[in-house]
Amino acid sequence: MSGSVVQSAIGINSAFATAIATFGGSTTAGNLLVACCTYYQKTQFSSVSDSVGGGAGNSWVDAAAEVQGVQIGGRQQYAKNISNAGASHTVTLTISAANYPDIIAYEISGEDTTAPLDQQDSTTVASTTTPVGNNKNVMASGIAIAHGCDDTLLLTSFTMGAPWSVADKEQDHTGSNIGIVAGHQSVTVGGNPYHSAFTMNTARAAIIFMSTYKDAAAADTLFSQSCM
Repeated sequence: MSGSVVQSAIGINSAFATAIATFGGSTTAGNLLVACCTYYQKTQFSSVSDSVGGGAGNSWVDAAAEVQGVQIGGRQQYAKNISNAGASHTVTLTISAANYPDIIAYEISGEDTTAPLDQQDSTTVASTTTPVGNNKNVMASGIAIAHGCDDTLLLTSFTMGAPWSVADKEQDHTGSNIGIVAGHQSVTVGGNPYHSAFTMNTARAAIIFMSTYKDAAAADTLFSQSCM
């Protein structure tokens, strides 16, 4: 079964310690959620959580591990095989102080429900207009999610080129040196290696992340035969 991105949502906040991404459509039980996070003060991460209509959510674990830049920090987390799903589904990034949290959340269908995470990469990149992540060889076909955060500059352009499909982005917060962009693409074992790649209008340092998720195994087909 091939995985696919169902929907994405973005949440940004300058004055509070939480940023909330609200999916536009209902989520589906059994799907995968991925959260791309960044925050202005690099040591202030608290948690990622979700809620369906104000009720119970799902369990979250690290995907791409935390990386800290000059001032900002970021990470990716995921919730596998979600049991709580439906309308008004929100994903919340909480940090320890009101310092510009950003979150971009994905819902993905068709991925492994037991151990979906295949590969992950988190890295810092020195000053450049084209930050690129490390090459990763995927072990299974599926979906890759990448996001980047600029460090110490208000950007007027921060994006990803083909074959990445940009989901959401916030190029800057007014009065704050932070921006986030996220994208996705399908990956196959034969297409190795893969890496995240971004472009920005001015050469600056960045922190960048990528995680890849395995497609669910195809169900066995059972045949019956009758003997005359």
